[in-house]
This record gives sequence, C-alpha cells and structure tokens, in this order.
Amino acid sequence: MNKEHRLAQLLVRSWPFPRGSGRIIDRFFRDLPFNEEIATVSTTDDFKMTVPPNDAVGRHIYLSGEFDRSIVQLLVAFSTPGDVLLDVGANLGYVTSCFLKRVPDSIAIAVEPQPIIVDLLRKNLAQFGDRQRVFPVALSNENGEAWFYVDLLNKGKSRLVPPKFAGAQRIEARATSEFLAELPLQRIDLFKIDVEGHEQKILESAKDWLRSMQPKVIVFEGNKGPTDSDGGPIGLLLKEIGYTVYGLRKRLLNLSLEPLATKNVNTYNDYVAVSKSRSIPPEARQAFGVDL
Repeated sequence: MNKEHRLAQLLVRSWPFPRGSGRIIDRFFRDLPFNEEIATVSTTDDFKMTVPPNDAVGRHIYLSGEFDRSIVQLLVAFSTPGDVLLDVGANLGYVTSCFLKRVPDSIAIAVEPQPIIVDLLRKNLAQFGDRQRVFPVALSNENGEAWFYVDLLNKGKSRLVPPKFAGAQRIEARATSEFLAELPLQRIDLFKIDVEGHEQKILESAKDWLRSMQPKVIVFEGNKGPTDSDGGPIGLLLKEIGYTVYGLRKRLLNLSLEPLATKNVNTYNDYVAVSKSRSIPPEARQAFGVDL
C-alpha cells in the first residue's frame, strides 16, 4: 500500500468484487486530503504511476490501485498480441498502461491536451519504452482555436467548451481526420474515446478514416442521451461505416454487451462499437456473452 491513508486503502482494497470500489471512494473518501501534491504509487496491475492524489482520478488510483477496470477488461479481451490502441482522452494513462502491460508487443498512442496532466502521462508511459507515444493535443472536427475548461477537482471531467466559457482557456485544436492521417502507423486496432461530450465531433471528423481502417472496437463514453441511441447521430454514423453498437452493462461480477435501442439508451455510461468485418478474439465472445 501507499504511505498516506492506509486504513482507507485497506477498506477499499478489501472490496471482494471486480467492480464497485470506485463508488466507495466517491461516497466516503471523495474529500480525503493528501499532503503530497504528486505521489508515485503502486497499482494492482504491477506497475507504478505518478498521480495527483487530491484530484479525483489520482485519488482512485492511490486508494484502490486501479481505475476504470471495466474499460481495461474490455480492451484486453478484444486484443491480440501486437495490437495498436489509440486512447483519446488518456488522462494519467492508467488504461493505456494496463493495455501495454497486459497485451504483448502492443503499441499505444495516447492523446491528452491538459498541460499538467500530459506531463504525468508522459512519465507514466515512459516505463513502456518505445511502444508508446504521447500527443499533447485536443482533437475535434476542425483545426483552429478552441476553449478548454479545466475542472480543478476532477481533471477527468475537463472538456472543450463553447467560446469564452467562464474560466476556460484558449488552446489549439486539431481536426481528428488530419491527425489520424498523419499518424505513422499502418493500423489502429482499438480506439478509446473519453472526451466529456465531444465524442460525436471526433467520430464525425474520423468517419472516412474509420470506414477505411476499421478498428476492431471503438469504446466511447456516452452522455445518456439520444445521440448515443441506435437511431441517434453516433449510432447511425457507426452503423453506416460497418459497426454494431452495444451498451456496456457493468455488474459487480461481470460485464456484458447489450444491443442498443431507443428505449434503453439512457441506461449506459459507456458504449462499444464492434466492427462487422474484423476478426474478434474468442475471449471477447466468451467474456461478454454475445455473438459478435
């Protein structure tokens, strides 16, 4: 365990189920103060990370040794040795690090625009040598000036906002289509997007590239609204370019992928688009109990 708040760590890490420990942290320890502004901590995945423990994501990693395990489980299940992950909104790099740690010979491209966070991201991924590359950029649907709001209590909730949004700062944004075209890679096998409501613009900009490159799976955070439904803009776009979209159902003991329909769109926090033309590992079929 890490040196501060050992009792809280013991309580969280003794939780017996694969999911749910994050809710304990958010309910009972969300305001727990740390003396260290930046701390290097041990994770439950046998690698170390440098995190800001007074920030929400850093606090989760410090206390529980993990973060966003459902997404990690899904990405690893869909992966085979040598696969390439594009992680847009990588934050501190926990998901990217788990992917590089657990998928042999894998490569990861991590995208994160926040200056302080991207410095920690670079440090956290450096342990994986030349199998990773970090891009300090905000992706959108066009090049130019953008406004970015940093949530000081939870930098994972920082986001692109409308012009002159109160407390936001001006940054440069890149069109996703151009960014992807310039990547020095022949393929992307897995595409994770966590950009706090900007997913649709990124996917629209990447549409032609996605149609051509066909990552096996696209994992994106939803806003529990009609844009994510089977008949909404994101669902229609992904169906048009050869994907089936599922909601990711998270239970204490297991995960499952559930077909989308308008009636159940408000149920999910995360969505998974699976390519109809790429080969899917048997492990993913078994793990998620669906004929992909």
